[in-house]
Amino acid sequence: MNCKCNKCGMAKCGCADSALTTPCSYTDCGPTGERCVESFCAECITWCGPTTEVENGSNYTFVVNEGERMEQIIQRIMLVLANGFNDCTSSNGFHAPWNVYFGNVNSNDIEIVWASENIDTSTIEVELDTAVNPSGWVSQAAISPGVYSFKVINLVPNTGYKFRLKATSTTGDVCYSVVVYKSTLP
Repeated sequence: MNCKCNKCGMAKCGCADSALTTPCSYTDCGPTGERCVESFCAECITWCGPTTEVENGSNYTFVVNEGERMEQIIQRIMLVLANGFNDCTSSNGFHAPWNVYFGNVNSNDIEIVWASENIDTSTIEVELDTAVNPSGWVSQAAISPGVYSFKVINLVPNTGYKFRLKATSTTGDVCYSVVVYKSTLP
């Protein structure tokens, strides 16, 4: 099974040998390379096992597919821990995007990015709140299906924010993504 990933380079993972090994870690630097302890690059860790499925008595399933990124699997697990096993957290139900992360960040803007949405999604709202002294979720924009990023602008420099995605289905069901945190630059 091949679990190599090309997203990590020497500068990012700190090893002179750029060859990745299962499960996408820098471990074999060779005799002339810089010796590195087991140093993982989060963007490269993927599930290398077979497709794995867990089903509970209510016909909800949680599926992990070969090649899925670990950060996406962890976000889905966090949703199940926070909300239980239901339509929004199940692999066979309507759900918000599971792979939420950040793009470009500067002192006044933060770009939030997600991989995709459920096929039944009619809109995705990007919601924001401050990380310290939260005042409540505020919608920043309603995004159409097929758009996978949004830049939140006019933020305060050096301030922590939290974000989530609110997905609405074509039948009116509502599901939320995990909450992710990021600070603007000074």
